Amino acid sequence: MTSAVTTNTGFSTDAVSGRNKPPRGKPSAARAARPETGLSSPDAGMRSRAARLLRIFGAFAFAASMSVFLMQGWESGEDINRYFIMLGQTMLLAAGGLGLSYLLDENKGARVFLGLCLLSVATNFTTLGAFTFSYFQGSVDPSQYPGFLLWSLSDTAAMLSSTAAGLVLIPITFFSFMVLARRHAVPASALFLLANGLLLIPVREPLVITLFAAAIVTAAIQLIKTCRRKNPTPLTLETGFAFACLFLPAGILIGRCWWLYQPDALSETLLAVLIFAMLRTAYAQVRLDGLAGKTFEIALIAMAFVIPILALPIADRLLADILILPVLSLIASALLIELSDRLDHFKQLGRKIAATSLQLAVVLNMLASAGMLSSSIVFAAGILVTCAGKCFADRYCTISGLVIALLGLVCFVIALSVSIDLFNWLSLAVCGAVAIITGSILERHGIAINAVVNRLLKADH
Repeated sequence: MTSAVTTNTGFSTDAVSGRNKPPRGKPSAARAARPETGLSSPDAGMRSRAARLLRIFGAFAFAASMSVFLMQGWESGEDINRYFIMLGQTMLLAAGGLGLSYLLDENKGARVFLGLCLLSVATNFTTLGAFTFSYFQGSVDPSQYPGFLLWSLSDTAAMLSSTAAGLVLIPITFFSFMVLARRHAVPASALFLLANGLLLIPVREPLVITLFAAAIVTAAIQLIKTCRRKNPTPLTLETGFAFACLFLPAGILIGRCWWLYQPDALSETLLAVLIFAMLRTAYAQVRLDGLAGKTFEIALIAMAFVIPILALPIADRLLADILILPVLSLIASALLIELSDRLDHFKQLGRKIAATSLQLAVVLNMLASAGMLSSSIVFAAGILVTCAGKCFADRYCTISGLVIALLGLVCFVIALSVSIDLFNWLSLAVCGAVAIITGSILERHGIAINAVVNRLLKADH
């Protein structure tokens, strides 16, 4: 008896039916009975494209049927009956995938069915979440929700029966991940079920929901990184779809929160951070070339500016007015610097945008609120950009940072001279002491300072 052989991109007949696989080189009876497809014939490519288009059309048709079912037919029965119909549809999808592999020995169509199963599982959990919310919250005002989103149960027996029926989703989830991402099926299935379990918690506060979504996204990203370290081979389409489904419960939580409830500024900022993290992870795992890769990188750069913009109301409450623009621009620049080593097409441009945005922001802030504090911020920003340019060997950052630091120093001296009374004995003493100390430093360490400046100016790409 030979052992069944499976791959990460699919499964053989043995993985589903348990039948013994014939010896290598000897085709099974089902395959031997088939006529040869003639891959070298001119019609082979056309048949393959037609089959692919039919599978895509069928997938969209099934997704549309689930959407239509959720939005139509409310007069046809109670919520519990419609839920069981939807659960039955999920079971039919799983049976269809099993049947395609067992009866027709066709794995591509089976993977389509089981991929739709994962989407249907999340839909079932969302409906169960509506049931639990209506049950534990008691009476729900129907005017607060659209009609097709109002699912409610008040009977304890119905609640228990629907929850018990939902247990069938556990083996369906595991079976689907076994097919789509066999090597990572156990951890992926566990995380997917736990994430969907958060949909059942009867809580609707935007901040709590956003924290739930953040936990799901963080766990999914860590799982994907761990799986990719253990198996660094290129992702297949099926495995990539299975990994993408891990983020689906977080998307449902956020979509439900934003649509039905009023999120605050903190929730909006956390959501932007989640989107940024998901895009960053997707870009790291799926390397794209050409226009697609450039579009992805532009989206990441744009998200680095969206996050500080959404955080503006928070900064307005926590920071002084003179610090708001520098702090937010520093956040955007830090995100861009973090991205710069990961980008393929805009690596140098990302650093230049980070340096320019920070320096422009602090200079505008100084023009709006002239004074020693704003000048000190400009000087500190210039030194920070200069150090970054030295670390990344970027001439633009190094030179522009030195220029901005010098500008901040000059403006600080001017602001200081305006604010002090030169005819006061204490002011004169302080100015004299500063001048003496500065002269001593230049005389004692002038050569070393000059050498450091020359090295900074010679920093190249």
